[in-house]
Amino acid sequence: MAADGPRVLIVSDQFPPAKGGIGDYTALLSDALVDCDVRVSLFVREGSNPKACRAPIAATFHRWSWAALSQLHRTLVATNADWVHLQHNGGLYGSCPLAGYFLPRYLRWKRWPGKIAVTFHDLNRAYLFPWAGPLRDWVLADLAKSADLVFAADSVDVAELSSLTSTVRQVPIGSNIPTSADEAANRTRVRAKYGIAQNCFLVGHFATAAGLDTLLDAIATLPNAVLILIGKTQDRGSPGAINIVPDWMHEQIDRLGLSARVRWTSHLPVNEVARVLSSCDVLALPYPHGASLRHGGLLACIAQARPVITTDPPKPIPGLTPGAAILTTKPRDAIALANAIQQVLSNEALRNKLTVGASLARRVFSWVRIAEYHGSAYRHGAACPLFNFTGGSGENLAG
Repeated sequence: MAADGPRVLIVSDQFPPAKGGIGDYTALLSDALVDCDVRVSLFVREGSNPKACRAPIAATFHRWSWAALSQLHRTLVATNADWVHLQHNGGLYGSCPLAGYFLPRYLRWKRWPGKIAVTFHDLNRAYLFPWAGPLRDWVLADLAKSADLVFAADSVDVAELSSLTSTVRQVPIGSNIPTSADEAANRTRVRAKYGIAQNCFLVGHFATAAGLDTLLDAIATLPNAVLILIGKTQDRGSPGAINIVPDWMHEQIDRLGLSARVRWTSHLPVNEVARVLSSCDVLALPYPHGASLRHGGLLACIAQARPVITTDPPKPIPGLTPGAAILTTKPRDAIALANAIQQVLSNEALRNKLTVGASLARRVFSWVRIAEYHGSAYRHGAACPLFNFTGGSGENLAG
């Protein structure tokens, strides 16, 4: 690591072993930054796993509060940090969200000389207190305006933040599922493990509630397709149990006569998730409100370079052109989804085109490129250029 690389302290209320996309994002970004001549360290909650990435944990806080903000300032001084980088969303820092919103103002009141970056993982307004009303909008806007750099992945979020400040940069998230390279071996292994005939087409989905009712209706019209649901177990279990298929899924599957054509994987390690994804003929993600770069599952599927069908995004997604890197349909339209799946399964040329497009797109969304961009942003501040949403071959994949 270069001795003169920028010193960055990343702040997150979520970090492994705590479950959640922002925790994984923080660990994966921090790990990749280590290889980009960035001297990165972490300010995270007590109990965080120091082996989750190669970046060291500089300090921990018991719970987010004004006292934690004071501790953060002391940590910034002790580490001689050039930047503090806050990972923000409306559901984090719940014990004292105002201390997160006012982080830039507090550090400048303390006359800390460094710069402040904020990644907005969403723009949900946090609960502050009863009748907070417009204050919830004001504190979020103030956080964006007070930062030296603002990052967001979702195009809708970028548009809203850009109305507040000129320092917004759209940067994708990467997959928290690794790439599994041996597609042929994975196909054989997965089909044997879950009892799937070789002459059946395998459709993959993450077994979340988002869009699964639409997908089940679509699968019912495709007699040669088997659906594999990743992350849940078939057992009904006890009320409140995690990773259990809810009753409405069972009821819809029974009503549609799909019991013999649906498989559940139960919870899997990330490497095994990658093997299942890479074994599928097509991956279907019919988000009811449209696809976006905020969806980690979409990026996990792109990372496996398999044909992906999802739903029309509210705004074009840079790096994922419909018809090139992905195929899209209208949300909540089971007939259109079934037709798209059938089109991909019956058209080898289209499957190959989508596979190539996904292969190019996953280079855009690699942690190496994401970390390299952050490193450049830390060095150049608001003068840094926009993220380059093009494939490694030079082909423009921008939507």
